[in-house]
Amino acid sequence: MSALTVSLVDPCRDHRWAELCSGPQASLFVAPPWLATLRDTYGFEPQAAIVCDAAGRARSGVPFVRLQSMRGPATVAAPFSDFCTPILGCSTDWAPLGDALTAQGAPVRVKTLRRPDRPEVDLDGRFTRAATAAWHLIGTDRTEDELWSALHGSARRNVRRARDAGVEVRAESGIEAVRAFYELHLGVRKHKYRLLPQPWRFFERVHEHFAPAGSLRVLLARLDGRPVAGIFLLRWNEVWYYKFNASSPDALTSRPNDLLMWEAMMFAATQGAAAIDLGLSDCDQPTLIRYKRKFATLEGAVQSWTAPAQRAGTDPASRLAPEEGCPPPPPAPAVLAEVLGTLTELCTRADVPDAVTEAAGAAAYRYFA
Repeated sequence: MSALTVSLVDPCRDHRWAELCSGPQASLFVAPPWLATLRDTYGFEPQAAIVCDAAGRARSGVPFVRLQSMRGPATVAAPFSDFCTPILGCSTDWAPLGDALTAQGAPVRVKTLRRPDRPEVDLDGRFTRAATAAWHLIGTDRTEDELWSALHGSARRNVRRARDAGVEVRAESGIEAVRAFYELHLGVRKHKYRLLPQPWRFFERVHEHFAPAGSLRVLLARLDGRPVAGIFLLRWNEVWYYKFNASSPDALTSRPNDLLMWEAMMFAATQGAAAIDLGLSDCDQPTLIRYKRKFATLEGAVQSWTAPAQRAGTDPASRLAPEEGCPPPPPAPAVLAEVLGTLTELCTRADVPDAVTEAAGAAAYRYFA
């Protein structure tokens, strides 16, 4: 049997990683443009551990980032991503990939997608199951009549109600549409959830890396010409990913969100996409889960895993650990968490200007990874 090799590569530039990501196992969250967006926004240096055969062809791999968060140093596959399921050409390839992750000198966090129509990816005994979240997908390789008849009755009623109220939806890809969506997104994060928003530069970098390939769409719902709701879609391979949505509270009686979802389904179908990935929903978000179930054709789960760092030098994979690229240590995790919590509380008050909230998110968001 030919010997396999394990290497660390730059997943934003390495052609072997790009080839792995062109296959059916690859999701948006392992794709080079997504990892490049994280790099350019937050200063992370993504890496990928790959297993290559004797001819040098990559058959398995997992991307990761070494970072400092409010919980201390960590190796994360991959931060700010719904899930980051390893690409496995052979189930036995997980062992050396796990070695590469645990050899990075920090606790490891991985999220894997479990869906009923595909083989389950279970990590080995070094990894402990942590939180579980819900996941939903809409199959869009159907006719318009089939898509419509499969909708929950309340969704069909709300689509009609939104149209009767004069809500209009258009799919756009320009930076102006991205900014219009961001204004809605900032409002929801600040006023509904009391959370800081992602930096505006994150959305700029997403636009930079996805829009030229036609892999970004913002669906904006307008009422009397004013944007009142939106969906932010990104495409990888044959799937559009429903990455963000936002809406104005004062327009919810017009039911723009159900119309937006229906228009997203129609858009994906006309684009020849197989599905819309609706992403994860935490189990303490029953309203969001019920909403997605009105449209979804497949339900699964996102499983979080953790593993302790391996002591340096205890395994050959430790030779893969880079010597540079990890930021300097932050304040003690408990202190940093307290400071970030206070900052978030202060900067999401209703009397704080939105520009200040936006600036606080730009300064602090990376530490929530």
